Amino acid sequence: MGLSNYEYDILMREYDRRRQDNAALLDDRRREVYDRLPAMADIDSEEATAAMDSFKKRLLGTGHGDDLHGRLLKLKEKRAALLRSAGYPKDYLEPIYDCPDCRDTGYIDGEKCHCLRQAEIDILYGSSHMGDILKEENFSRFDPGYYSREIKDASGISAYDAALDALREAREFTEGQKVGENFLIYGDPGVGKTFLSHCIAHKLLTQGRPVVYVTAFTLTEIFQKRTFERTSEARRDYDELFSCDLLIIDDLGTEFTNSFTQPSFFQCINERILKKRSTLISTNLSLAQIKEQYTERIFSRLVEHYRFIHLFGEDIRMKKKMG
Repeated sequence: MGLSNYEYDILMREYDRRRQDNAALLDDRRREVYDRLPAMADIDSEEATAAMDSFKKRLLGTGHGDDLHGRLLKLKEKRAALLRSAGYPKDYLEPIYDCPDCRDTGYIDGEKCHCLRQAEIDILYGSSHMGDILKEENFSRFDPGYYSREIKDASGISAYDAALDALREAREFTEGQKVGENFLIYGDPGVGKTFLSHCIAHKLLTQGRPVVYVTAFTLTEIFQKRTFERTSEARRDYDELFSCDLLIIDDLGTEFTNSFTQPSFFQCINERILKKRSTLISTNLSLAQIKEQYTERIFSRLVEHYRFIHLFGEDIRMKKKMG
């Protein structure tokens, strides 16, 4: 899934605007040059005459326009020389494009041009609610060296090995995303849970996959606005929760828990499970705390449909500050 129809229409209108603006700029250049260089009109006339002569020869069967290319080439050189003599670049009257490869259509031989793919990615980045943070937090900057080889969990796995396992699972997920695969990343504050989430988001977004990032608190707000305000913006934010390829819910457990938030959270994860859309949840809570804080229905869905990733060790943010 890529852009919505609405987003795609907006993008195509932008391409239309570019072509119109560039065509208007070219018209302005033509008027400017023709005012300064009346001889330019003579060249145009010669070109038109050459093309007509060639057409007549082909029509009458007296020739194949074999000299047309040479005549047009000479006229092109004549035009370039005249432009240079007046201080203009030789291509000053050539068609103007923001992207010469696709000529501002967005497509090359029916395939999306690189400029259109990049524009789609830029839109997806904007709608992900993550801003510029992904420029700094992505797989290329994930450093397992911050994790201790000595600190181990109850299973005897070191923090370093656990981080490597988490990194491997994250990469596998982004390189061959299974339909509806979900993750719960848990551990103490500062051990890289959010960073790893951002790595996954960055990779999918660069593939043109819609990702939405919200905190657990923001998730609650979206449901409340959808229920009580019913504005178009509230509806859009709500719909994005269920239409994106990956929904990231950060800091589960920091939201104010009540009789409204628990059903809303259940609805969110359950509907995405039914629609086979991936969800990634990060939390500072332990599995025991999640089971205690949330309803049995919620915990059951997590156990049944989520892969658990445990990150642990020293606070990486503090280690970075201390150098």
